Amino acid sequence: MVRLLILLLAVGILAGAQAPDELQTLIGQGEAAVRRLGDKLAAGRAQGHDTALPEAALAVGELFCRFARADADQDDLRPGALAAMRYVAKLLAATEQEADEVLAGQHQWPRIPQWNTVGVTARDGGFWVGQEPVFLSGMNWDAGIADQEPELARRLGINLVDSSLRGTMRPDGEWDFGEFNGRFGPYFERMEQAGFAVDALLGYNPPKW
Repeated sequence: MVRLLILLLAVGILAGAQAPDELQTLIGQGEAAVRRLGDKLAAGRAQGHDTALPEAALAVGELFCRFARADADQDDLRPGALAAMRYVAKLLAATEQEADEVLAGQHQWPRIPQWNTVGVTARDGGFWVGQEPVFLSGMNWDAGIADQEPELARRLGINLVDSSLRGTMRPDGEWDFGEFNGRFGPYFERMEQAGFAVDALLGYNPPKW
């Protein structure tokens, strides 16, 4: 009886040690789904389909897999990463199925305009670039993503990025634009080249005087 209990305990410990890690499994499956979906969207573009809509889902899948790999070894972040990857698994599976249907000629993805939002103005209850109405799509996100990976931001459907600009008030009460021009000018130039509008939060450093 004792030998049987020891054997069962050993088998249980071994099974527990070899039990697959759900998060790592989901990450691996997600990365494989990303590759498959990428190939299907490339085939769709070759057929003349507008893939902007599923491309956003693909970009979300890529990002979540990247974030989950970084969070997998941190105990406090693992639960969130696991929940995210469970969602991504459903998202990619649904988008893959839709891609199969499009490639089979059953339906098409809707066309999503790729608006250039440089020089956007607000009037008549909407946003315009020249005479063309545009839809601003952005998020209060680290603007460094758009700065470093502008194509990824565009794939996510983003055309408005945020930034926080700080400067210093001079003793005469006027704004010192030295920091603005030196530090943020190049950033605005890069965003303009990428076709993004910038939602800038202006702040100032309290005068030392």
